[in-house]
Amino acid sequence: MSPGQNPPSQDLATLLEEDTGLALTFAQNLFRGELPPKPDRCISMKDSGGSAPDPHLVYQRPTVQCIVRGGRGNYDDPHRWAQDIENSLNGRHGEVVDGSRYIGIWVLSPVSWLELDESQRNVFSINFRIHRTTVE
Repeated sequence: MSPGQNPPSQDLATLLEEDTGLALTFAQNLFRGELPPKPDRCISMKDSGGSAPDPHLVYQRPTVQCIVRGGRGNYDDPHRWAQDIENSLNGRHGEVVDGSRYIGIWVLSPVSWLELDESQRNVFSINFRIHRTTVE
């Protein structure tokens, strides 16, 4: 990561919060890192690695995982919400977020069911591949 750049998870969270159709608000139903116990219906963005640096490329290739959780016993709602998030980010390019230019954001793995958590809430995952560079 270049000096002055946010973690990619933070920038993608910003892009999701700006998508008014998703109704996401940071620290209310949009988080980074681990999901909090409440609210039931929330998402979290996590930096999840990426591709090794390539000396021939002038950009970074990180990956970000989005975790989506719904209410107790509800499978369809969080799955649809995860698909909406996938549709919001997949294929975006040319975005500039706080010092980083996003060459492209693509789905690495589509919406996948992960588990029922300890409170019987369905949890889904989407993974994104990113190419970004520092704004000059």
